[in-house]
Amino acid sequence: MKNNKECALAAFISHMDTAHNLLEELREYFNNHMDISPEDVRWGHAGSAAHVIGQLQEIRQFLGLKGKADDPA
Repeated sequence: MKNNKECALAAFISHMDTAHNLLEELREYFNNHMDISPEDVRWGHAGSAAHVIGQLQEIRQFLGLKGKADDPA
């Protein structure tokens, strides 16, 4: 029978695997320009992209990471 620490480790590893899968899916989606062809881009798409950036920045902040834009010049 697993103890509490072993169960926490197993859950953590499972969550990290899920996170890696999500990141790969997002990377593919953004590498494909959000599945939008250049001739179809409208202001709504630009707004959606900006919204996603805000959410990603919030995640980065939650994790305590500094981005390249945060580095002093």
